[in-house]
Amino acid sequence: LYPEVYIYAKSSSGSISGTMYLEKYSSGNWTSVTSWKIKGTGNAFLSKSYNGTSDTKYRVRVAVTVDGENAEATSKSIQI
Repeated sequence: LYPEVYIYAKSSSGSISGTMYLEKYSSGNWTSVTSWKIKGTGNAFLSKSYNGTSDTKYRVRVAVTVDGENAEATSKSIQI
């Protein structure tokens, strides 16, 4: 798995901080398996790799604060 996230602030001096979560689906629930911090000014890019387990469904969730405003996004799921 190669989760990635791009974040753009409204201004080039905008402060970005947050977390990218890799989640797996198990027993009817999404649970976090690992997470990575996001930090940047103006824009931020984070790319990671993770050795997933076969026949497991994964998704990425991102929670960030950009210039004091909170935002969250969740990807579609993928099964490997």
